[in-house]
Formats: sequence, C-alpha cells, structure tokens
Amino acid sequence: MRAVFVLMLLCGILSPSIAQTDDYELGMIIDSVRVSGTENETFALYLPTSYRSEVLSPIVFIFHPGGSGSHGVSLFVKAAEKYGYVLVCSNNNKNGPQQQNFDYTNRLFEHIFSNFNIDNNRIYTAGFSGGSRLATAIAVLTKRIQGVIACGSGFPGNVAPVGIESFSYAGIVGDRDMNYMEMKNNKKLLSALGVSNELFTYGIAHQWPTQDQLVVAFDWLQLEAHKKGLVELDLSELEELYQQALKRAELNYDPKNLVRLHERYERAANNFSSFFGVDSIVQKARSLRATEAFKTQQRQYTEALIKEQELAETYTQKLLEDIEKSKPNAQPWEKRIAKILQQIEETSDPFEKRMFQRIIAQLAVTSYEAAYSRSDSLTLQQLMFCFDVWIYTAPDRPYGYFVQMRNAMKIPDQKLTLNYLERLIASGYKDYKSIANFEPLDPLRNSAEYQEIIQKIKNDNK
Repeated sequence: MRAVFVLMLLCGILSPSIAQTDDYELGMIIDSVRVSGTENETFALYLPTSYRSEVLSPIVFIFHPGGSGSHGVSLFVKAAEKYGYVLVCSNNNKNGPQQQNFDYTNRLFEHIFSNFNIDNNRIYTAGFSGGSRLATAIAVLTKRIQGVIACGSGFPGNVAPVGIESFSYAGIVGDRDMNYMEMKNNKKLLSALGVSNELFTYGIAHQWPTQDQLVVAFDWLQLEAHKKGLVELDLSELEELYQQALKRAELNYDPKNLVRLHERYERAANNFSSFFGVDSIVQKARSLRATEAFKTQQRQYTEALIKEQELAETYTQKLLEDIEKSKPNAQPWEKRIAKILQQIEETSDPFEKRMFQRIIAQLAVTSYEAAYSRSDSLTLQQLMFCFDVWIYTAPDRPYGYFVQMRNAMKIPDQKLTLNYLERLIASGYKDYKSIANFEPLDPLRNSAEYQEIIQKIKNDNK
C-alpha cells in the first residue's frame, strides 16, 4: 500500500506547469492523455467550460471498474459544469490487483499535480463497483481526500475507516444491487465513527448512477464543503439547494415506497436545519410516519432486510462450499434459483421482490467472480458448475451458453454441447451468424442433431 502515500507529498510540494493545461479544449472529453514518464498509461480528461489555468480548481479522480476512462468521465460532466470540477479517469485502473492499481494511481496523481492547478483542499475520488472500493481505499490511506462518491460498493476487505477520517462520504446504491445491504451497513459504521456521510438509494440494479443522480450527491458535497469553510455559499444558494432537495424528494415518488420518501424528507431536514427553519419538512415526515400505508411498508421493508441477511449468508456459504467439491452438482441450484425467480414474479410485496432480486444478483456475482478470479485453480468441472449457476440466474443471457459450449467440447461431450446450444436458442437468441462462426461447434455442424437444433434460427435469419 506504500504507493498511494506519495499523494501526501504530491499535494504539498509539486508546482503545476500551468501553461500546459491551456492546450486542452474546454467542455470536451479528451479520451486519451498520456501519463508522463509512461509508455502505455493514459487517462480521460474533462476541463469544465469555467476552467481557468491560473485559478485553483477542484478535481474528481474517477475509477471505472472496466478501465473505460471516457465513459467514467462522461457520467460526471453535468456535476463538473455545475461546480467547476476537473474530471480525470484512468484507462488503466480497473478491477484487478490492488497494488497494481495503487501504482497506476500514484503515477496518475503525479502527472495531474505536476501539470494542473489543483486546489489541494478539494480533491475528490469516485468510482463504481471495484472502482468504488479503490476510491474509498485511497481516501482512507492518504488522508488528503475531501470527499468520496462511492457507487454500488463500499470499502475493500483490507482497508476500513477507523474514525479519524476527515472526508465526506456520499454513497449511492440501487435497491436491486447485491451490495445494497453492504452500503446500508457502511452508513451505520461511518455514522458510528463520526464520519459525515449520506446514502442515496435509487430504483436501479448494480450499475453506474445517472448524471442527475450523481449531481444530487455533488449537491450534498457542496453543502459539506460550505460547512467545512472550503466554499462560501450565501443564503440564497443554500435556499436553492434546499428547495432542490425538497423537489427531488417528491418528484415522481413511488407511493409503494414511502420508506424512501421519508428517507429523503429526513435527509433534507438534517442537512439544512443548521441554516434555517425546516419545520415544514419535519412536519411532512411526521405526518407520513403516522399513515397506515407508511407503517405497513416500514414493517415490510424491515422484514425483507432481516430475511435477506439470513438468505444471503446461507446461499453464499453453500455456493462457495459447493464450488470446492471435486464434482459439484448444479442441479439443486437450478431448483433453488428457479424458486427464487418464481417468488420474484409472484410476491405482491415490493420490498420482498427487490430483496429476492438482490439475492439473485449476489448468486450471479459470486459464481461469475469465482469462475474468473480462480480460473487457474479450479478444475474444468468446477468452472462449468460456476457458469451453470450463473446461467440459472439469468437464462436469457447468451454469453454463458457460449462459454459452456466451449467448455463442454473440452471434455469432450458433444451431447452436452448440443444441450447448451439448444438452451441458448430456446432462450430467444436469434444471432445465427455468431453461432455459425463459433469455432468450437465446427466438429458438430454436419451432425443431424446440430442441424435439427439450428434449423429454426436458420429460418428466422433468411
């Protein structure tokens, strides 16, 4: 972890070569800027239209789990234009070895602080999934990050806050995200440690938030910067942020999710009560709590979380145990997962529905990550077990069938290969060209069984 600590020095001793930044067009995403002193390390850059090289600028270092710098930057443009942030997202940092990511980050920091006029008191990190874990790890280790925007994941297993953090933590998570419970627990931990934090929840799965959803988090971070004396907001600006919070709370709210509406009322009241009276919003929250609809939904929500904790622990432990078996059997998992998918369709309780969706997502991620992170140590049979479970969680996802057809031909088991092909087509897949060009199937193309299976999709592609 030594590499990231160099940031402490970078923030204090390097003098920016301001003239160099004048070469970049403002308000445009620049896909690939080379990191000084490297051959193949690059980053995407966005300088807001308000950027001036002679003025100190706040910055957001964005970490994309797939190393797509331009995509990562594109999601933060609206916030950058609103608040003047420089945006930087590495094309090299991605899900992978932690120390390697720290090394990439250190060289990126050195380049940025050597060439851009950055406000050292307003350095922010942000990321999604594995990128979120990296963003939070950097904040904890360097002690020089002002705020973190953590999307869809919390802290890595080997780096945790200890209560002396000065950064503000804006968590964002979907209510169908398998890390929903983790992010809820993170909020409890950070609050217990006295770390200023908020958790913004939306009706999404494990995915990047939208630009508008990210702006909500940056509005809160702007308020945090004001409270810390880093920016000065007048009363009209504070009132505007407050009114925006109220409008968002009630805009398109779901009457079947009054728990979230109450959460937004409470957030607005807590965040602005030190600036002016918030009696109206406090009363709205109190009135909402008194309704039978809210009481029922609050009970359903709580029961769903309790049930989720039990199911998630049981299923995850069982799945990991089965992966270790020399001859794991996927059939029981087909039945378990089919039952959960059926419960998703049949339940009238929206909180239970989302809970089951998170369980499915957790099983999908656990099986998929095991297959890829341990591909060198697992046997072919164990790998195929992982992909079978992954397929069961989303039968209409074609990639898993192609992987399994390749694996089945390695056994070799032609009958099993054809079974996966048949299931692929039955799932609704219609791309005949991709099947025709899939090399592992070449030895089977003249067989009657192959021709019979492929005939329907052939006809559809005429």
